[in-house]
Amino acid sequence: MAEKRGQSFLGGAAVLIAGTMLVKIIGAFFKIPLTNIVGGAGMGYFMTAYSFFNPIYALSVAGFPVAVSKLVSQANALGQRETADRIYRTALWLFPMIGLLLSLAIGFGAGGVLQLVGNPSAYLATVAIAPALLFACVSSVYRGYHEGTRNMRPTASSQVVEAVAKLVFGILLAVAAVRYGLDCFENGLLVYGAAAANEAEAMRAIAPVAAAAAVLGVTLSTAAGALYLALFHPVKRNNITAKNAPFPGEKLNHPALRLLSVALPVCLSALVINLTSMVDLVTVMNRLGKAIELDLPAVIASHPDAGLSAIGAGELPNFLYGSYTGLALTVFHLVPSVTASLGVSALPMISELWAKKRRGPLRCSAESVLKITAAVAIPAGLGMTVLAEPILSLLFCANQSEVLVAAPLLRILGIAAIFSAMTAPVNSMLQAVGRIYAPVKLMALGGIVKLLANVLTVAIPSVNVTGAAWGTLLCYLVILLGGLSVLLREIDANLNLVFLFAKPLAAAALCAGTAWAGYGFLFRATGSGLSVLPAVAAGALVYAVSLLLLRTITPDDLRLLKNGPKFEKYLAKKNLLG
Repeated sequence: MAEKRGQSFLGGAAVLIAGTMLVKIIGAFFKIPLTNIVGGAGMGYFMTAYSFFNPIYALSVAGFPVAVSKLVSQANALGQRETADRIYRTALWLFPMIGLLLSLAIGFGAGGVLQLVGNPSAYLATVAIAPALLFACVSSVYRGYHEGTRNMRPTASSQVVEAVAKLVFGILLAVAAVRYGLDCFENGLLVYGAAAANEAEAMRAIAPVAAAAAVLGVTLSTAAGALYLALFHPVKRNNITAKNAPFPGEKLNHPALRLLSVALPVCLSALVINLTSMVDLVTVMNRLGKAIELDLPAVIASHPDAGLSAIGAGELPNFLYGSYTGLALTVFHLVPSVTASLGVSALPMISELWAKKRRGPLRCSAESVLKITAAVAIPAGLGMTVLAEPILSLLFCANQSEVLVAAPLLRILGIAAIFSAMTAPVNSMLQAVGRIYAPVKLMALGGIVKLLANVLTVAIPSVNVTGAAWGTLLCYLVILLGGLSVLLREIDANLNLVFLFAKPLAAAALCAGTAWAGYGFLFRATGSGLSVLPAVAAGALVYAVSLLLLRTITPDDLRLLKNGPKFEKYLAKKNLLG
């Protein structure tokens, strides 16, 4: 099982980020046409199933791999290769068994929960996604082991395989479901068991089935990812004779107990991270119904030009929820998904330094991770805020009503994305230094803030779904501030966070300003929605130059790169090193 030392922190992060970006691009080719195929109502059912499923799915994609990665990296750092092998072998039966139980729980419990949240028509979609948990848990073992050896390529490549399979299966199945339903309508037959007097009624009957078909594509994609890892990235194991050898310095000698002792708090943290989507699922549609009951004209007036008056009061909560989750939150999640790669790559590095008690390098590495995360998150979040409507119009050009609802929400979520993007690496570092329950407590606190914000604001007719966006912002702000406080205290780092983030913030402000002005100029000159692309490119160029001129990069940052000394020498020669 002995392997070469894997990628450097930035090398591994670069692999994961490249994979994540490719996955998101492929995901856009899935989500955008899917929105056009099933419409706002269909996306409401699709995202309801996803919101119900995601908190549990997070166990297999965030919790289980972290547990395996942390224990494998610590064992390898201390030369305990047999221990690492035992951890892998135990995880290979333990986590899939948990995944099977969770799949059955979703399958049998979906009906009652969906009745509670007020969207029972999402039942088929929810049941269709349940088996994905089993396959994802199988993938988590392979990904966690390779991440623990600092080999991020299997994780990145398997995610791409899943994204391609989701695109192919999801779109084909959704199109087939819609075409079959429309054929039934045109031939005077029942549309999935419902009579339809016109095409609009037919599409309302088709939407739940089409959403379930698309979700089935997601399940098939997780199966494809697990099969790919098992066939193309098998783990090479040692021949171990002392299978029951004790773990030095550990009270829990059985690998299953060690895995669960680490996985439980990490999984709880992952659950609470997704608590925001669960809070939205439970509260938004119910509170929107209350807002509509109180003052329907005020709800319609809060989204001018969106054509909400043409949507029945009974369908309006699902439409607003679908616009919020299917459009605004889809774009919002792009930034945290990228910086999550930094957290995955940082965890084995910080775990090794912590295990070896190298506090000086630990503090420098943690500071660099924070700075690099901020350098990615701040410009992306500000750009999302200033270009919210152009971005959504470009991505969802066939859904203008949904865009007009989602754009004001995305302006708020752009700022929230900065805080959310910072939380993943902070939580990874907290878990790496042994504070595995701290993220759970902080996420729970943030979830309470989110719940209160939704309950108090979404039912206000003039605010309605915008209150959910503000709740997300406040939630992640609380989590981030608390996480930074605990982390800096734990590693005994006396960092000036204002100074640490000042340069990335200044450069990001120039970036956002350039992109905003560039889009305005180009759009007035051409009238094309594609103007947002060169505007973003111009902003990115200004940002890169600003980072160098402000001497944001330090020697400690470059040490996280395998070829860092070469870049350090070059930047020092150009007087661009901080």
